[in-house]
Amino acid sequence: MSNTSGLKIWIQALSENTKNGNFTISIPITGNLYILWQYFGLTYSQMSMLFSGYFSQLYETATFMVYSQYECQPNTLGEEYCDPVYLSALQWTQSYITRFPPLGGIGYKSISSLNKTYYGYPELYYFYTSTPTKNKYPNVTFTIQDYLRLFYYNRTTGFPAYNDSTLLDVGKMDQFFDLAYKGNFYELAQILQLPDFNYARVLWDYVNNLVDMTVLQGKYDPEVYNIDNRGISSEAAIGNIGSQTLYKLITDMAMVIPIVITSGYDYLQLTNDMIHCVTVISEILSQAETYICSNYALEWNYSTNGISLWILAYWNGVNSTDWNIFQQLSMLNYTSMLKLFNTSNTLTQKFAMYDLNLKDHYECLNPGPRCDPMYLAKMQWGNGLVTTKLPTIFSQGFIGNATSITNFEFLSMGLSGTPEYYSFSKKLLVRSLTKSQIDFLLSFDGLFSSSQFQLFFIYEYEGKYSLQEKSFNLPKNNYMIDYLRYMIDKYYFNGLIKTKSVNTILWNDTEPLLQKLKLTNPLLGGNPALDISLTSIGRNMSQNSISSLPKSMKNMMDSGETHVNNVRKYRLFAGQDYISIPTLGYFGQLPNNTMANLTYYSMNPWAVNVPIEGTDAWGFRPYISKSDNVKFFFDIGSLVFEGKYDKEVTVKDFDCYRYRINNDILKNITENEGNNVFYAFGPSGLVNETMVFSAPIFGSKPYFLDSDSILLKLVNFSDFDSIDIHDYDTIFDIEKYSGTTFHSIQQFQYNFELKPDSLYPKLGFYNMKRYGFRTYMPFFYMQRYQKLSQHIVDKYFGIIHTILTVNLVSQIVGYTLTGILLVSLIAFIWIRRRKIRIAMERENGYPLLIK
Repeated sequence: MSNTSGLKIWIQALSENTKNGNFTISIPITGNLYILWQYFGLTYSQMSMLFSGYFSQLYETATFMVYSQYECQPNTLGEEYCDPVYLSALQWTQSYITRFPPLGGIGYKSISSLNKTYYGYPELYYFYTSTPTKNKYPNVTFTIQDYLRLFYYNRTTGFPAYNDSTLLDVGKMDQFFDLAYKGNFYELAQILQLPDFNYARVLWDYVNNLVDMTVLQGKYDPEVYNIDNRGISSEAAIGNIGSQTLYKLITDMAMVIPIVITSGYDYLQLTNDMIHCVTVISEILSQAETYICSNYALEWNYSTNGISLWILAYWNGVNSTDWNIFQQLSMLNYTSMLKLFNTSNTLTQKFAMYDLNLKDHYECLNPGPRCDPMYLAKMQWGNGLVTTKLPTIFSQGFIGNATSITNFEFLSMGLSGTPEYYSFSKKLLVRSLTKSQIDFLLSFDGLFSSSQFQLFFIYEYEGKYSLQEKSFNLPKNNYMIDYLRYMIDKYYFNGLIKTKSVNTILWNDTEPLLQKLKLTNPLLGGNPALDISLTSIGRNMSQNSISSLPKSMKNMMDSGETHVNNVRKYRLFAGQDYISIPTLGYFGQLPNNTMANLTYYSMNPWAVNVPIEGTDAWGFRPYISKSDNVKFFFDIGSLVFEGKYDKEVTVKDFDCYRYRINNDILKNITENEGNNVFYAFGPSGLVNETMVFSAPIFGSKPYFLDSDSILLKLVNFSDFDSIDIHDYDTIFDIEKYSGTTFHSIQQFQYNFELKPDSLYPKLGFYNMKRYGFRTYMPFFYMQRYQKLSQHIVDKYFGIIHTILTVNLVSQIVGYTLTGILLVSLIAFIWIRRRKIRIAMERENGYPLLIK
């Protein structure tokens, strides 16, 4: 308690476990109480005594003083404790807590003046009064009621609760940005129930400043902060996930290392000291109770964890969770349990001595009978203390020293790789960290703080390596940035960048990126709108998902009744007459917090509303000609493709016209300026699907057919020379009379643009430097194949053959009859003209000549 950080832990431990004015230990022990419990090695009864005496009285006096000064109201139980939400509202709207601290302390306008992990203007009051905003929009005063309304959510579940105006609702925040971008502050003020549009303008400026100054820590200038053609948005996100991952890694190690090392040490020492379970139980309890020594779960054996249950029951004391587990397994009565673990005897004396031996061995300086678990975890992370300095008696179990917990199955926690910085950097031959360096890095002034973790990466982004070393107390030539990137990829994303099969990409229910997105959005409480069992790349939807779409979002096609040329053309797709994607969104909780409000909405992936055109490629208008403009909507890519006539083919004895995709849609804006609405800023041959999939994904023909030749230089295809890439083009064979597609192959390749970011800074770097383009890595190939069977053709299209045969016979008969009639007519005319000429010559006395 010698400093405010330590005192804060004590106060939070007391407040977290005080119910109805009484200190009550919750099972299992969590939070700040767990930290104190492990640090001091306290038993349950010792903790109850400690937090129920003088310290508790002092806490009540201080809380009542705060309660009176800030005019708090009794809580639902009638207790005179300030509601934390009320204090937050008071600080956000007036900076009242820091401006007027208890006991007349020095006042400050913001918590950022007292805590260096906060940046910019966290409170709206501080932002409004310390920037030109107050002069631009005078007489704007947000109230506590405004705060409670704008930031309303369920404090128990962590989810935004149903509310018409809370900005913590994802849907409302989207609406907030949409209306503000359009400058529609009047409507925004009405939705958020603000007095007038100036309040909405102030709130809009505050939110933007919050992003720039607090989230991005002032690194918002697009001209300066655009290194390697990217901004620093990934640095903003990495602070949150990185600090949480590192903290969890250390706390998990703190839970495992002490009991595992102690169990191994105690067992080997007991064996070495010739102390056996049966002898101990006979001495402390009775011969009749020695049966517990043969209980497999409690057996003192090197290959089991039975000894650990004895140690945990001794450590945690009467009525602890481990005490109760041991009692259930052993079936000892309460009196026997007290005699065994709560009195001074051979067993407890040996346990106490061994704990002190380990504490001396690892040079633990904390109070209490054994090592602080967090100290062991931190020192193992920073300099490999535990595993590189195992007690010598471990050699009797043929256990030697190593650099990482992952070298020991019983210590690995199911991890692989090198979770400690020490083991990661050891192979790089760099200097180990000192204790003071480790203590700072693994603290909430260091990398346990999301904003500090973010700042570490911002310094890396800016190239301020000296400032990075100085600010984080690091030695020169360290590999901390490499380790942190490795740690996030390995232990947060479970190896996001690694070789995966198509089956893994499509059907793995634990795809790490989707899984983490589901767990961390929004409000870190999870996003129930994300279904990680559905693939996002192939955009497959289960039958349940399709059936759950509202009727307003169903597809609609033209029957051709009004005009036969429109048959099978889309009129609506997902309920819209423009290209859109039905997306399941999370909009907080329904009234009374009964369940999540999950609603489908239409998301436009393009710069403008692109009209829905064409058919679904199963059929086109009848009596199609070679010059017809054939269009089909390719829903997988959210694009309308035009067909280009190629040649005549025969399918199932029918004459068909073959069409291929017109490449105009695949050209970039340099070659086709109209494609700017599709964000076609890459090489020709690519379709920018980034807005479709919310990831840097580009579509193309397989093997980059008909694309810029540079794309084939960026990647190496296996067995490329053995294939004909023209076999991978999309084709449609359309029967020209009915317009039916008898045979088609739709083929599409998805490519991931390898872009550098804070986690993977060298992605695509080689090709960018050599060719001026990032790598477009093919990762998914899709083929839709359809061909009508002979049975279907005969049954439904045989009539066309019959009609064509009848027409042909009719034509032959017609041509024959016409020929006969024509010959007869010619003969008749010739004979008649001859008779007339003979008669005329006879009449004129000319000689008879036959010509």
